[in-house]
Amino acid sequence: MAAIRSGEPYNEAVRGAEASQATAMGRISAHVGRPLTYQEALDWGNDLTAGVAEFTADSPAPVLADAEGKYPVPYPGKYRFEYRS
Repeated sequence: MAAIRSGEPYNEAVRGAEASQATAMGRISAHVGRPLTYQEALDWGNDLTAGVAEFTADSPAPVLADAEGKYPVPYPGKYRFEYRS
């Protein structure tokens, strides 16, 4: 509020980007099964959103239940990506 009142520039872009990166670090850690550093997350070259642009309202769910109605159990670190073939 002080910046608005005084007419000073105010930009939260860096803070927002860092917060987003922190959430990505959590997701990457869940996939690889271990903690990782901020730099490792920045350098991680895999796309966790692969194929999402092609999803439509009629697309099948990316993870489906088996014949008994059970979903696969994740095993962090066992597979590169939990539910991709």
